[in-house]
Amino acid sequence: MNISPKFVYVFGTTRTEGTAAMKNLLGGKGANLAEMCRLGITVPSGFTISTEACTAFTEQGRDAVLALIQTEVLDGVKFLEAEMGKQFGNAKIGRASCRERVFSSV
Repeated sequence: MNISPKFVYVFGTTRTEGTAAMKNLLGGKGANLAEMCRLGITVPSGFTISTEACTAFTEQGRDAVLALIQTEVLDGVKFLEAEMGKQFGNAKIGRASCRERVFSSV
């Protein structure tokens, strides 16, 4: 059985997929944000693209990696929209406030 690697890990109040022990996979910031969520510390919800995606980019190139991660990134965006109760690009339900929250966490 060939299982595809996971490239995107979400973190937030309703679900957190990473831990501090995953530092090599998620990087220091990604692992620590996930761990803070697990501990109940309030941080903006988000997702981390794994270091495996970076390795794949180096080995296979941009287009190959985009094909590998596109579905997971879109699922991560849907997770963020659900966590925030807003949709990206929808001016009627608060595009500016959603954008502010995303960029304030970068």
